[in-house]
Amino acid sequence: MANDHSGHRERLRQQFIKSSPGLMHPHQLLELLLFYAIPLRDTNPIAHALLNRFRTLDRVFDATVEELTEVKGIGPKAAELIKAVSEVYALYGRTEHSRRLLINGPFVADAYYNELFREENGEQIAITLLDSELSILYSEKAAVKKDWAGEAVALLLKTISDTGCAHFAAAHYLPQISTPDEADRAAAERLCAAAESAGAAVRQLYILSGGELFEVNI
Repeated sequence: MANDHSGHRERLRQQFIKSSPGLMHPHQLLELLLFYAIPLRDTNPIAHALLNRFRTLDRVFDATVEELTEVKGIGPKAAELIKAVSEVYALYGRTEHSRRLLINGPFVADAYYNELFREENGEQIAITLLDSELSILYSEKAAVKKDWAGEAVALLLKTISDTGCAHFAAAHYLPQISTPDEADRAAAERLCAAAESAGAAVRQLYILSGGELFEVNI
């Protein structure tokens, strides 16, 4: 039986290597992934059990470690591997997609920041690193504790120090609707002055409140 499993595993590996993964069935991709956490068992029925429980591949990856281990055959190591792959893929997807985005106006910023803050419930700030052509490289975000402008300046200066990047956008997320006011414009001036003193520049500042995006002139 072990030899049968070994032969099946090798055939599936070769199928993955020689053909497009997009042509493989979801259960085959899960089965292949589980090879690395479950070395001595047939992972085909376990892959099917995962899909029977969660219905789709994306829901398997969205499940928590606790939910995954409720499926027969999935132990802590297998659950942790599935979640690790899910997190790595999510990060890769965000960074690769972001690099193709030129944040040169509210239309792109609206989509980008709504996605960035999609799962946040409280007030947040984000400092977005840009290349010289204003393409998004990455965003650092943090929860606001008291003074969003001061905290945004601190995050900006830390990001400049850590990355050496020279171009930034900034965003302030509010769960409730609040249109920009003089305080926001003053905050924009603080950010610009802090960036300039560190040899960098803030190119855009956005306020995202209640899902609606506002651009603050800087």
